[in-house]
Amino acid sequence: MSGERLPEQSGGLPARVVPDVTGLVRATARLEPGEPLPPETPLREIGMTSIALVELLDRVEDHFRVQFPDAMLTEETFFSVASLSTALSSLLAQGSP
Repeated sequence: MSGERLPEQSGGLPARVVPDVTGLVRATARLEPGEPLPPETPLREIGMTSIALVELLDRVEDHFRVQFPDAMLTEETFFSVASLSTALSSLLAQGSP
């Protein structure tokens, strides 16, 4: 998954969600301001634990007003900002509640 590209989908997704997802990851991981966070960086490499990933899931669902189906609650979905943005964009495109 490393080096994963962010495909441009209709409406500018997922590129449109990347800044918000990045901000939510930064807040959850408690990264220092200015600390680099390339979209393809594995979240585990920045110290995200299983508990932190659950917190991130909650923040993302609240912020974007979506609900991830159980089938999307995988390590692949929460691998990086890029993978999470791609999954989130899919939900938004479907009009997830």
